[in-house]
Amino acid sequence: MHESEKRQVSYLTLLIFYTVFLTVLTAETILLGWDLYAALRLLAALVVCWVVHIRGKVPDAVKKWLYIALMLLSFSFYGIHETSFFDLAPVMIAVIVLCFVGGFNSAIPWCAANYFLVLLWDLRFVRDGRIELSALNVSRILLHMGLVLLVCRLAGILSDRQKRERKEAQKLISELEETNRRTEDFLANVSHELRTPINAVTGLTTVLLKNEEDSWKRGNLLSMQKAGHRLFRQIEDILDYTEIDTGSVTVSEEDYMVS
Repeated sequence: MHESEKRQVSYLTLLIFYTVFLTVLTAETILLGWDLYAALRLLAALVVCWVVHIRGKVPDAVKKWLYIALMLLSFSFYGIHETSFFDLAPVMIAVIVLCFVGGFNSAIPWCAANYFLVLLWDLRFVRDGRIELSALNVSRILLHMGLVLLVCRLAGILSDRQKRERKEAQKLISELEETNRRTEDFLANVSHELRTPINAVTGLTTVLLKNEEDSWKRGNLLSMQKAGHRLFRQIEDILDYTEIDTGSVTVSEEDYMVS
């Protein structure tokens, strides 16, 4: 799969996840009596995202940040309600994992920042006494914060590892391409050095055969000529095979990164 195709799959996956999340969010908005107009505006933005994705005329970077921005906006709308206070971390962890799998590593710090901003905003529920600040709730909040930070850290470590592997893969690819180029140059030189004297031998035997009447000498010349042609064909076969073989040594970064 080419890099552009992988990006399109990642964008589509992100958009499908956002669609599912927003569908559930809209249903919860209706059931719990939240601000329906805000949910409808988010749905309108979702329709715009699908139109942008289907038309395919918007740059990939714009699409990526558009989808992520709307997802974080939807997360903020979801998180500012009291009933969602203890569900923020699992939802945000799912968003972070999706960003990492899709290759949107640069968006992960923004996801973490969005989570902590919403959590900070929700502390007003504790201030107003709508959420009890018991030891259990405090431990749950600290656990959720730790899990989000841990997932962000793991994503960062894995992202750095992927970058190092890409550099190593690119270095290996460059070395293979250089080896392939040198092999082709060597074969071209060998081809010239071998075929030139063979052509000379077969050409001279052809000239000698025209003027030679002795049957024994003609037999020897014909044997030399046949051997020269046979050797010439074998060299051509070897060169054809090596050209096919060296031409197949084209390793892509995706092939190297399969593991």
